[in-house]
Amino acid sequence: MRRRTASVVTAAVLLVVFTAVATLIQVPYVSLSPGPVFNTIGSYEGKELITISGTRTYPVDGNLEMTTVAERGGPYGGMNLVTALRGWVNPDVAVVPREVLYPDQVNSDEVAQENAAAFTSSQSAAVAAALTYLKIPVTTKALVAVVDDDGPAKGKLEVDDVVVTVDGTTVNQATDVAKAVQAKPVGSKISFVVLRNKVRTTVVVTTAASKSDPAKPIVGITIEESHVGPFDISFGL
Repeated sequence: MRRRTASVVTAAVLLVVFTAVATLIQVPYVSLSPGPVFNTIGSYEGKELITISGTRTYPVDGNLEMTTVAERGGPYGGMNLVTALRGWVNPDVAVVPREVLYPDQVNSDEVAQENAAAFTSSQSAAVAAALTYLKIPVTTKALVAVVDDDGPAKGKLEVDDVVVTVDGTTVNQATDVAKAVQAKPVGSKISFVVLRNKVRTTVVVTTAASKSDPAKPIVGITIEESHVGPFDISFGL
């Protein structure tokens, strides 16, 4: 009986130690699981997800759901072995190697910026699709979607600035901005004319070298093509 008790106690202690160690061991994986669902033609926390003003609208009901994916680990912070093991045995969770989704050098701030730009682009594409279907004219603009925190444009260009010209060259699409910036060497002063809150503003930004290519000039912004109609459409997410 004493031997059996000692074995049980030893096993219990080993289990506790293993669990404690497993919670400390970080593994290079990301878990993907179902995130919250939003009714895009409804409201969330008292705020309408789609608001249209300046034209006649009609009441709607029902649900048009937007699903999301929740991520854990990778650039969002470490994942311990216990969490990874739980995910592997849960059919509602996918656990994948970090390198499948993200390069090693990317951090959570960079991912957040990329996601914000992608979300803005998605909303803009939705506007273009809906208005085109209704045969309503659509105007395309080059919009500043992200300003890097450590980039040359920080404090000069702002999110939602509409780029009109770059060094005197008229901007018609997002790629025009990159072409104009990269037409001059690193360290050049680039003049941007933008519409900020519908007011025409001129700012000058000195280019810096790209981290991935020292010969490539950048100003540290992400440009997205924004599609707008003759009336205002805003999103609550």
